[in-house]
Amino acid sequence: MRPEATGPSFGEFTFARTIYDSPYGSYRRRGMWAVDFPEADNNLIVGLREWAGTNLKIAPRPEQVPIMDDKLFDYPMIYFVEPGFLELSDEQAARLREYVARGGFMFFDDFWGDYEWENLETQLHKIWPDRQAKDLPLSHPVFHSYLDIDEIVQVPNIMNARRGGDTSEKGGIVPTTAELKTRTAGWLFSFPSTAISATPGNGSTIPAIPRNTDCLPTRRRSM
Repeated sequence: MRPEATGPSFGEFTFARTIYDSPYGSYRRRGMWAVDFPEADNNLIVGLREWAGTNLKIAPRPEQVPIMDDKLFDYPMIYFVEPGFLELSDEQAARLREYVARGGFMFFDDFWGDYEWENLETQLHKIWPDRQAKDLPLSHPVFHSYLDIDEIVQVPNIMNARRGGDTSEKGGIVPTTAELKTRTAGWLFSFPSTAISATPGNGSTIPAIPRNTDCLPTRRRSM
């Protein structure tokens, strides 16, 4: 039974989905920020609560927060889905720059192929005009701080998986075993962050953590 969506959802961790502008895409009469909402959020919370047990109090209901809402700073991690359609204003880019500078963590998920990657890269450059992103190798401490992650396994689009055949779309590829260990299209960005141990004084890079999401870019990226 899902909790009634009234009042604040308290917990040591709250899953927060970012509401963003997407003038070139929509989903169920909402922006692309709402893809798979609320089913995906609720399923994730159920899984987190089962995994964490009593060790961590997970808020029973996800939250949705616009970029310019001051409540953004209440959440140490914010989730973006379909950032291939993300469009940031200068004001929103400045807000996200401040959010990350204050220790926030941005999770970008579910984007496909060259075009969507290039759009996300464009939006990230609005946030950090003078920075370039880089891969974090699997030897990085962030992959061994709680669990030892020695490889990244691709999780295909569910409909493609049901049909068989390609596990990617919009210019993605079917990966080899070696590529699975180094390449995905979902990335986490945080600068600075204690989890990533980024150095605020290094103005040249943005750490990027490859994750097991839906597809792969057509060639290896520096992001």
